[in-house]
Amino acid sequence: MRLTFPTLNDGFYLEQLLSLSREVFLPGSNSTPTETGIWSVIRGNFDGAQDLGELDVDGNQSALLLFLNTNATTKFEFDCDYGSKNLLAPFKQDTVVQNLFFPYEEYTLKASKKELFVDLVKEFHGCLDSIEMPAWGFKALMPKERFVGNRPSIMSFSPGHDAHVLSKVAPGKSQDVEIGLKFTHQMDCDNLKQAMAISSVPNDLKKKTLR
Repeated sequence: MRLTFPTLNDGFYLEQLLSLSREVFLPGSNSTPTETGIWSVIRGNFDGAQDLGELDVDGNQSALLLFLNTNATTKFEFDCDYGSKNLLAPFKQDTVVQNLFFPYEEYTLKASKKELFVDLVKEFHGCLDSIEMPAWGFKALMPKERFVGNRPSIMSFSPGHDAHVLSKVAPGKSQDVEIGLKFTHQMDCDNLKQAMAISSVPNDLKKKTLR
């Protein structure tokens, strides 16, 4: 994400759009309140001082970041027409936005009563009329047309870290060991095997093991 959208890595501009929170007093806090709720902020380049378009064609693309710090899935409803606490976006109405994080859900922005300038043309801010946030959830919303998914990464592997595999052959003989890798994306197995190399060193202990 940081490579694809430079503002997420280097954007100097940060503006809070929404704060719906309340104070709670946790055990052992010595009467110091903890603020809990949902926040939304714009992350982008700082016009006049920063031009990230030199790094990427979408280098100056802003993102709408959402945070929830409560331990429960919560659904929020907003009145985009008249509410004083609207969930506005730095994109114009009717824009389809997509979450850069899994499960990559999409939202269509409604119209609001607050104006902004898009390419020097006055438009209405887009607004989310409802959103469900998972416990301790966070989202990064971008226009769907700009969406770029994450690169594949390894989720798990078997037999696992420091797993011991008993040898079933005589010393000095070879033995096949099944190794499994699970990725976040569907992969081409043939290409993957050509791109990977695995080496192992057996240890001569009381029992022959392979790591």
